[in-house]
Amino acid sequence: MPTFRFYAAREDAAALLTFMFGELGCRVFEAYSRYGEALKELSSTDEVLEAFPAAGPSRRFINISLWSPALGAKPTFRRIALAPGTVSGHTYWHMIDGWGLVNLQFGLVSEGTLRPSDLKYSSEARARRWEETLASSLGPVDAWDWRAVEMLARRLHYHLGRRLAVRKHGARPVLAGAAALAASGVTLGAA
Repeated sequence: MPTFRFYAAREDAAALLTFMFGELGCRVFEAYSRYGEALKELSSTDEVLEAFPAAGPSRRFINISLWSPALGAKPTFRRIALAPGTVSGHTYWHMIDGWGLVNLQFGLVSEGTLRPSDLKYSSEARARRWEETLASSLGPVDAWDWRAVEMLARRLHYHLGRRLAVRKHGARPVLAGAAALAASGVTLGAA
């Protein structure tokens, strides 16, 4: 699975989300729902930021999946049962799945360290290797337009690495908000 790692603060996530909604016309979904809730489609930058609070008891890192009709097949939504007693008061959660989804996870600051953010997607070759095993839940690999998947991922990669990045930390681009955090003493984490 191709993965592009970079450092981004919350305001950097907002800048990338604005690009995704505006220029790319992506539909954005939670990758995983909260326990006991339906999975949500998020239709604006503000909605995404509200769904993933940066502080407080419901704090969680931004973990989203991008889809566009240009990518081909529609994603699938799965309800996952939780083993009894695993999560107090909850029995299920939901996730989105699809061969050609593009996934974004934004790292959080924890104990003075900003974790890297990830842009991930499956290649056609990887999907074909897993098709026999997962076709019953994900459908046929050929239902996806792999050129469109690659193009979307490349546009995001380019925007992150060439337009939003202000410097690098090793090989990883550092976006403006993350650079400001680093300048204030926050460590850019390796993992």
